Formats: sequence, C-alpha cells, structure tokens
Amino acid sequence: MIHKLDEIVFDKVCSFIASNDMKELGLDYIEVNLSVAQLCDEELFRTFIARNFGDNVEDFIYFSL
Repeated sequence: MIHKLDEIVFDKVCSFIASNDMKELGLDYIEVNLSVAQLCDEELFRTFIARNFGDNVEDFIYFSL
C-alpha cells in the first residue's frame, strides 16, 4: 500500500515538473523525501526510473532522507 502511494506521489511530482516552467515559477528543485527502507528497495527505484516524463524532470528532483 505504501509503495503504491509513493508511486502516485512521485508520478504527480514528475507530471507537475513536466507540465510547468519551473524557473518561471521560481523553483530550482522539488525535494522528494524517502525513508531508509525505500532507499534499500531496488524495485521501487526500478519503478521510478522506468517512468519517462521528459528530459527536464530529472534536473529538478532531489531525493533526501
């Protein structure tokens, strides 16, 4: 259940970045908080990496603990 929620939030963040001019909004990045368990979950990262929202999305996402 939690992983599905994580995927939904991640998708929404990526969609927001892809559909907006982040610099025009005054945003340099969006920080996505992850737990230690999430960092160790290879499947979760494969799921995140498999999504394609465009070239600029990865420039604006920062992962943090």
